[in-house]
Amino acid sequence: MARRRTRDQTRNAWWAGMAVLTAIALFAQIWQLWIIPVLAWIVYELCYCPTNCGVQTNHGEPCRNHANGRLYACSLTVHRRMKNRALLELLPIKSARYRGTADSETPGMGMTEQAVLEPHQRLMVYLIAVVSMVMTIQLVLTIMALL
Repeated sequence: MARRRTRDQTRNAWWAGMAVLTAIALFAQIWQLWIIPVLAWIVYELCYCPTNCGVQTNHGEPCRNHANGRLYACSLTVHRRMKNRALLELLPIKSARYRGTADSETPGMGMTEQAVLEPHQRLMVYLIAVVSMVMTIQLVLTIMALL
């Protein structure tokens, strides 16, 4: 029977892959190729990096259960809902479904607790959003230059 990969082995495999992509982009001397390792880093951070849940518990401390990716919470359904709500609250445009008053239950969520993320997770989400916007602008400029 095959042994499962540990969190460290998975993390090291991703970083090795990103190092190879970065080396290829550097040695090819085509500056547009830097998009590929940055895209790989964004996908890794959002969806695959082994991290902790980070949702604030009733005791005021962040949840320390394992989660994969900054967008995802642990296996507890309440934590998944709270993390989704906290990530939606980071957006400047809020859906009417997730807007709620302090005295009533939030529609569609089934809870009245404040959804809070750890500061380093919030910072990573902002950083990834900024890098994504810069990459999108750079990609559009590259495509426009080719036309």
